[in-house]
Amino acid sequence: MGDDCSLTSSDVCDQGAIDDLFAKYANHDGLPQAFCWLGNDYLDARQDEKAAQCYQYVIDNSPDSNAAMSSWAGIARVHIRRGDDQAAQPVIDKLIADFNDNPEVAAAVFRIGEEYYEPAFAAENKGDVSQSKDLFRKTIAIWERIVTELPESAITPQAYYFSARCYETLGELDHAANYYQTVIHDWPDYKFCDVAHFLFARCFETLANSGSIPKEEAALMIRDTCEKLLADYPNTTTLLGFCRQA
Repeated sequence: MGDDCSLTSSDVCDQGAIDDLFAKYANHDGLPQAFCWLGNDYLDARQDEKAAQCYQYVIDNSPDSNAAMSSWAGIARVHIRRGDDQAAQPVIDKLIADFNDNPEVAAAVFRIGEEYYEPAFAAENKGDVSQSKDLFRKTIAIWERIVTELPESAITPQAYYFSARCYETLGELDHAANYYQTVIHDWPDYKFCDVAHFLFARCFETLANSGSIPKEEAALMIRDTCEKLLADYPNTTTLLGFCRQA
């Protein structure tokens, strides 16, 4: 069915009902988007097979539409939920290659990464460290494609910030600090920029405490960061305690 990245006919259900709807409303311009939205509703309800059915029909019948872009993203998410990372990868490749100039593609790719990000924290809370780390690395692999392969958009600082959170959780503090610093420098108006200041400083505190960098170097960086945080975000009361100790 359709492209090599597509799901096969065995992946879908109630095909006759979908065929009837498309036949009845075939000339309606809003039909592809309506089915994409329906697929999203099914995905939110964890009815992944029905979601795949809706997405696949959009892809097969309106391959160049904006709804098809969202549907490819939905198909990737279905594959990930099934635990089939190998099937998801070519779908993500196609999504980025074919819709690179679509202003909504970065948000779609970010949502794909969330399919790993949320289970990563669930695994961490259960004490499954190995599984958690694997999922965080898979999350980073997707979100970094927003940074490296897609035009800058409102999602770019979000990809940097949340990738930094993943790196910090993995204990890769150099990577985390670099990403937080990028957010601070390039997107001072980003909604979590104040928190990025705090987390950037915290990375240096942890590195100093572990002996990875000299404490004097860390203290200077933390002090400078906190001074900037307090100057630029005077209402950030939740972080004042940390900065006053720096």
